[in-house]
Amino acid sequence: MYRCASNEKRLAAAMLMYADRHHDHLPPAENWSDAIALYIADSRAFVCPEARAELSGYAFNRALSGERIQEIPDPGRTIMLFEGNLGWNGSGTATSLPDVPRHFGQDVFAFADGHVKVYHRGEAQGSTWNPE
Repeated sequence: MYRCASNEKRLAAAMLMYADRHHDHLPPAENWSDAIALYIADSRAFVCPEARAELSGYAFNRALSGERIQEIPDPGRTIMLFEGNLGWNGSGTATSLPDVPRHFGQDVFAFADGHVKVYHRGEAQGSTWNPE
């Protein structure tokens, strides 16, 4: 779980670096992994230790596709990245989480402000998937 949280933290930082260089816009959902790859020194950051068969074990919150960071009402509560089985450039919604949490009943989330949090499945109260 700790490596996964570290990976999501690095991916979240890369997303924010991308936004910084693109007038505060997050990448488009359809190619987010490609868009941030140049900001990731080690491509293993895309691989969840519990989903090694996947090229990428993480997904992007589709609702944030191309959004401006400054226009997200509460980036500290808005989920940006999450664990998923959608592959490289995978994006989705809360329904896209793996059927079974990968880490002892827990899911790892990265938020639009860059912080990462681990929750038991269904306990991400106060978090939002929709930036509006």
